[in-house]
Amino acid sequence: MSLRATDDVFKGNRIVFAFALLVPLAGSRAEAGLVVSNLSNTLGQAWTIGRDDVDLTDSPVANRFATGSGPGWHLDSVVLNLGLFAGSPTGDIEIYLAADNGGLPGGLLTDFPSASPTSSLEITMLTPQTPIVLAPSTAYWLVASADVADQYIWNFTEDFSQTGLSGWLIGDTSWGGYPAGSWTPLILPPGATPAPTLFQVNASAVPEPSTTAMFGIGMALVGLGMFRRNRRGSRVREIWSPEQV
Repeated sequence: MSLRATDDVFKGNRIVFAFALLVPLAGSRAEAGLVVSNLSNTLGQAWTIGRDDVDLTDSPVANRFATGSGPGWHLDSVVLNLGLFAGSPTGDIEIYLAADNGGLPGGLLTDFPSASPTSSLEITMLTPQTPIVLAPSTAYWLVASADVADQYIWNFTEDFSQTGLSGWLIGDTSWGGYPAGSWTPLILPPGATPAPTLFQVNASAVPEPSTTAMFGIGMALVGLGMFRRNRRGSRVREIWSPEQV
């Protein structure tokens, strides 16, 4: 094989190697992390989770969060401060993600595994049953429901502060789904003070379009490099074929 042919193959291998390193970087999602949380706030009391009861606090409980800017976010998990108020529950807490419908919980987008806390304060992490990408600058709702006889609770705080990425926000007001088909703000009398539930959202950013484009270009160059290498290798074999000696 000539020196030129050897050098060309080496260059082709360098192209393949360089973009082989880029492929996993371009194709993978960003590392998951906390995007918004109020879990570290001072614990207040709790809203009772349930349904079909005359007490406003005995109803499905929901709280809103809004995403920040970006190309989109893979929802990796949510963390809720849940608990059991009293009694011996016969069921679980059903938790789901809902779309925003004019500032109130709307249709179901994905649900999470059920939870069944056994004490008054349990930090529970749940992953979506169905993968979902959150749109940027969009409101969503976490909704928790259970049978009223089970007396499960979602702990709240009277502190509105939160941590996380810029643009991500947790709603200041919890909502109860009573009566059936409607939602009512859950407030602390006297003074009608809002009390948001305690939770955290973990998500990872969808790759930027420029990263996806780089991935496509890289794959094309990998293919071109392999094609040129194979083509030159074939020409060398033809030149040095024993049949031509």
